[in-house]
Amino acid sequence: MTTRRAIVVGDTQATLLVERLVGREHCPHVRRRLFRELAHEDGELALFLGDVVAYDAPHHWQRIDPLLDRLRARGVALAAAVGNHDVFPVPRRGMASLARRGLVPPHRTYQERDVGNVRFVVLDSNRRVLGERAWAHQVAWLGERVTAAEASADVRALVFVTHHPPWTNSLRATDSESTLLPF
Repeated sequence: MTTRRAIVVGDTQATLLVERLVGREHCPHVRRRLFRELAHEDGELALFLGDVVAYDAPHHWQRIDPLLDRLRARGVALAAAVGNHDVFPVPRRGMASLARRGLVPPHRTYQERDVGNVRFVVLDSNRRVLGERAWAHQVAWLGERVTAAEASADVRALVFVTHHPPWTNSLRATDSESTLLPF
């Protein structure tokens, strides 16, 4: 049996000054170390769990583009759940930045990726940014993909991925249960 690996990492963005002012930790040395370590990892897929960047601006992408390039050069496929920071301040521009780097498909912010017999179903939990029409389309797509996976002998497990969790113990964020309920 061949071992298959996925690299899963979340919230690689730099901490913004406004976040530091309200008490969020600022650990650029940890992020640099994480990027160095990830650049040498082997896997079929590197899956980012959203907030790849602090906000969509060239200087933020310049911090992670070298890591993405090294992973691609090692033959690692890339994918990401869309985080709220990734699409700030202009959602369309942020989505285009993610798509240009191969983290999301063009013209859609949700996807599925297989690693061996495990299917990762990556969903966009930014409901307000997506709008109700695109949200409904994503929910319908999800139903179709789950039905197809259940009928497939090649898929033994489904892993559902979103940036926002249904529940949180955060003092600053609220639960997303009602937003994610349609999933």
